[in-house]
Amino acid sequence: MDFMTWAHQVASKHSQLQDALITVDDEWLDILLADGRSFRFRPGALIRKDANLDARTDILNRLLTIGIAQAVAPTTPEHNTTSEPEPVDSSEPNLDSLISSFFDAGATRSEQSPLSHSDCDDDTTFSTLTAGPDVNYFPRVDSAPFFLRSHNDGDSIIYLPITDFVAVGLVRETPLGQVPVYYSQTEGDLRDIGELLSEGVANLRLGVNSGGKENQITLGFAQLGKGQVVSFMSPPGYELSWWCDVEMMANIAEQVIADRPGDIPLFIPVALDHYFIAFADDPHLIDVFDALIATSNPETMVYPLPHTLSTDGWTEWIPLPGDDLSRKLSELRTTYRQWIYNEQATIMDRWADLGNTKHYRVMEAPTGDLVGVTTWDATDHHGSVPDTEMITFTREQSPHPFEPEPAVSITLRSQVAREIWSEGFTRDDDAWPPRWKVNGFPDAQTLEKLSAATDREF
Repeated sequence: MDFMTWAHQVASKHSQLQDALITVDDEWLDILLADGRSFRFRPGALIRKDANLDARTDILNRLLTIGIAQAVAPTTPEHNTTSEPEPVDSSEPNLDSLISSFFDAGATRSEQSPLSHSDCDDDTTFSTLTAGPDVNYFPRVDSAPFFLRSHNDGDSIIYLPITDFVAVGLVRETPLGQVPVYYSQTEGDLRDIGELLSEGVANLRLGVNSGGKENQITLGFAQLGKGQVVSFMSPPGYELSWWCDVEMMANIAEQVIADRPGDIPLFIPVALDHYFIAFADDPHLIDVFDALIATSNPETMVYPLPHTLSTDGWTEWIPLPGDDLSRKLSELRTTYRQWIYNEQATIMDRWADLGNTKHYRVMEAPTGDLVGVTTWDATDHHGSVPDTEMITFTREQSPHPFEPEPAVSITLRSQVAREIWSEGFTRDDDAWPPRWKVNGFPDAQTLEKLSAATDREF
């Protein structure tokens, strides 16, 4: 029995579909309920065809129940007051225009529209959040420059780094939108930053009161290219804020891989209102990152790289170097790290005289992957470098005969350089994203050791 025949048989036996008209259209199940409402979806996009039969049946029945609850009534021209959407400019790719809904209730193929983060009709509800009367602080997850720019005379937005490049801060919800909360605005509040952020997460779970409506944690099934993703759909404007709620994310991780034994959920902090989960075993995973590259904009996105969740928190997921997926991810990684580090260097230069604050550049490794590299020159004397995979030591040959030192250009792995010239590097404990303080320049003997280690991997 093929997969769609099986799906049709299961749907026909569903207790709420005894009087429904159920048809198969290629990979789609089209269901017309007795009351005139309808919905359609692709079981193969949501269920592993090689999964255990009982597990498959249970999942399909749950999906059918969701579809029945959210099925839509037919509209007629005289009753349909929805205005026509503005056409999308295909010359400027945007993420929403590349996302198509797996759960597209009541639409024919020609009527399918991109998944909209303002329209949650097709979402899978995991729990309901009720807005409380004491809602105050809420978490905002963003990349490092958003928070670093706020530093001024000892004050800044209240924030706590989650990873080397992403942090969570506090905002207030106002009629004008999110307003960042600064340390100076909490004077007299005896709670520490951990307690304030915990309050923000608790308020997020209670829900943001937007227009008097209850908000929900909702997950929408969608696809980028041919790759599957799960998209966080609410509360509006706070979708990515869930990334800081590690306990909730652990629960979500268990749910989304319940029918994918052995798979790894990959959490992708794309933008404030775009937060996806992809799957490591998805054969079309590379399509997801092709779409993210096509729409990439460090000014508006956060850090669209895959992360895994463990007891220690978030870890960036990096596949073995050399294949197509690894190269795609290295392109995204270096694009965002370069932007973040170079913004950091510009901001640090305004704070104080911190020596030579070196920038992040990109080079191609022998595997074809792109990696970060920074340069330390003999004229730099003291300062700091970003935490890159590679470092280049340079020195121009002096035109003066009384300065006989030869020209130098040595590129090697940064961790190897720190091992060989350990006295030259010190971790900058005050810098985030992470940086290394550098003092002086290697002597001739050390330069020989560095030159001999250019092929070392570790």
